[in-house]
Amino acid sequence: MITLVDSRLLERKRSLDELVPIALRHKLVVVAELQQRPDVFSLTAIEAYLLGQGLTSTLEGMNPREVDRRLDGHRGLRMVLMSALIVLVSGLVLWGIASRPSSVPRSAEEREVAAGELLAGIRISTSLSGATLAASKALVDFLAENDVRLVLVRIVEDLELEIRIETDQAVRFREPPSLCLIGPYSAPDDAGYSSPCWGTPDMGALLAAQLPSDGAGHAMFPAGRAIALPATLQRGGHRCDYPPGRWLLVVEANPLVDGTPMGARQLAEIAFEIPWSNSSPLPFLPVKTVAYCGLANIVYKEQGAPQIASPSP
Repeated sequence: MITLVDSRLLERKRSLDELVPIALRHKLVVVAELQQRPDVFSLTAIEAYLLGQGLTSTLEGMNPREVDRRLDGHRGLRMVLMSALIVLVSGLVLWGIASRPSSVPRSAEEREVAAGELLAGIRISTSLSGATLAASKALVDFLAENDVRLVLVRIVEDLELEIRIETDQAVRFREPPSLCLIGPYSAPDDAGYSSPCWGTPDMGALLAAQLPSDGAGHAMFPAGRAIALPATLQRGGHRCDYPPGRWLLVVEANPLVDGTPMGARQLAEIAFEIPWSNSSPLPFLPVKTVAYCGLANIVYKEQGAPQIASPSP
């Protein structure tokens, strides 16, 4: 072999995969003086590399193209093995994260995020199949006339309502969620009440009686199984009275994450309409038996006075 130094080998640091093909292709040998240079490889290093690759006996006598082909084949095999190793290591890392021991508690921030995701995945819908209306009187302030007087208004007497609850992930609660029906333009203070809820029996109690429990006795929404809650509700029971129109179902819940109560919070409000018309007279309920919680000024302006069946008030 010819002892020769090619200046291209001294331009920059090269890996063995770059250096060996050049040396073999041009039949170059890195001389001893290059062993003092840390940025290149010596002949001994090249020979050791070739020996490790099993190429020392097969490269002799080959033309440069065959040498390149053999080296490319070995590099391709190493790349495949390295890719497989990367996939394996990545899989082990992900498996380690997913199988983190349950004894390692989540932080407060992680639990808060988990609680938000659980509640966001709950889907609640309503279906109204019937409603009965009555009439009563409520105070209206006629500012333009500087006058306050009682006017006829509609109120909801009873409802046939079904609530449907679905979730893809099981959600557990410290106590059963509360359900509250609220009518239009709610102002419970006007009736002397603090709670804006309408109707008896309490829908939260009806729901609690139907919910399954986990092993610790906590009420839960099961994953993948819809909960249907049909209910016939009536006004009264020291609760607000409301007119027909746009009503809301408000759900409040205190979810458990890793057994920790996350605090009561309100889910999205579910709106539904209770229709009304002037087509037929309504029975009249004495004012003293009614706790009207709607803003009568707005309702009276929008709906006007209902017709009253005999005997009229």
